[in-house]
Amino acid sequence: MSESIQNLFNYLFNPKNPIISSIVFVVFIFAFITIFFKYFVFPLISRFQKEKELLELRNAKLMALFAELEPDPLIRINEIGEIIVTNFAAKKIFKDDNLIGKNIIDLIPNFNLTEQITTQRLIKEIDDKYFLILFRSNKDLGISHLYFRDITEQINNEKKIEEYQIQLKKFSEELQDKIEDEKNQISKTLHDGIGQRLSFLRIKLTNFLDKFCMNENKKELETIISSLEETIAELKYISYDLKPRNLESMGLKMAILQLINDIKSQTGISGDLNFSDDNVRFDEKLEINLFRIVQESLNNIIKYSDATFFGIQFINTNKFVRLIISDNGKGFNPEIVLKRSGLNGGMGLLNIKERVESFGGNLKIDSQSNQGTVLIIEIPLKNLQYELN
Repeated sequence: MSESIQNLFNYLFNPKNPIISSIVFVVFIFAFITIFFKYFVFPLISRFQKEKELLELRNAKLMALFAELEPDPLIRINEIGEIIVTNFAAKKIFKDDNLIGKNIIDLIPNFNLTEQITTQRLIKEIDDKYFLILFRSNKDLGISHLYFRDITEQINNEKKIEEYQIQLKKFSEELQDKIEDEKNQISKTLHDGIGQRLSFLRIKLTNFLDKFCMNENKKELETIISSLEETIAELKYISYDLKPRNLESMGLKMAILQLINDIKSQTGISGDLNFSDDNVRFDEKLEINLFRIVQESLNNIIKYSDATFFGIQFINTNKFVRLIISDNGKGFNPEIVLKRSGLNGGMGLLNIKERVESFGGNLKIDSQSNQGTVLIIEIPLKNLQYELN
C-alpha cells in the first residue's frame, strides 16, 4: 500500500510529467504578469493619472488666470446654472466677491438656461448698464461660458439718435405746416389782390377798346389785352398750384381731377382717378398732404418716367386710406433714388416719404426697368375722416 502511494507520488511530481510541466508554466506566466503589472503597468497608470490631474489643475489655473486677466466680465456655469468660475470684472459689475456657488438666475432674473443653447446672444440691463451677453455652451463638458460686453454707450447713442429722429420728424412736420400756411397766404394774395386788380384792369381796357379806340390803335390794344389775359391765366395756375381752391370747397376728388385735366392739356399724358367712396372727407391737414403727395408723384411722372398713362386710386377702409399711384413709364431703382435725394435737387420721393411717415403711414415702391412704377401708400385714419351730409 505504501509502495503504491510512493509510486503515485513519484508519478505526479515527476518533472517529465506533462501535467506538472503545465502547472509550472502557468505559475510562471501568472508570476510574470503579476510582477509586470505591479512594477511596470500600475506605476505607469499611477504616474499618468497624476500627470493628468496636474495637467487639469494647471489648465484650470491657466484658464482662471486668463479669466482674471480678461477685461470684460466672464462667468462659467455648470449644467444647472451654478457659477464655478468668474473673474474680477464680473465681481465688479455684480458688486459681489462671492459669486462662486450662486446660481446665474440670482444674478440675471428670467435668464432661461435652456433657451440660451439656441439663442447664443442677448442684451440685459444690469445696474443701469447694458451688456451684450455672449453665451457659449459645451454639452460634453457640462459647462457654459457667459461673456459680458458693456454696450451702454452704444445703447445710449442709439437712444439719442432715436430722440433726434423724433425731433427731426416733428421739425419736418412743423416745417411742412408752415410751408402750407405760407403757400396759402401767397395764394390768397395772388388771387384776391393782384389777380382781382389785373382782372379789373382787363375789363377797363376792354371797355376802353369798345368805346374809344380807333382802328389804327385797336390791334395794339387787343395785343395788350391778350397778353394781360395770359398773365391772369398764369397767375391763376400759380395760385392754384400753391393752394387749390376747390380742395377746400369741393374736396380731394375734384381737386385731383382738376390736376389730371391740367396735366392732360399741358403734356398729353392721360390719367385716371378711382375713388372708393365719394361721400367721405378727410381732416383738412390730411387732405392737403394727400393732394401734395399726388401732386409730387405726378410731377415725377412728368419729369422722369416717359409714361403715356397714369392711374390714381383711393381706397377707404375706415381704418386706413390706401393711395395707389401707377404709371406705364420706364421705372427706376427706389433705393438709389432715395439715397441720391437732394444731391441733384431730386427731393420729390423723399418729400413723399416724409409726408406719409408724418401721419404714421408707410410707403411701398414697386418699380422695375421698363415695367412702370407703382406707389402704394397706407395712412391710418384715426378719426381723420367724416361723412359728408
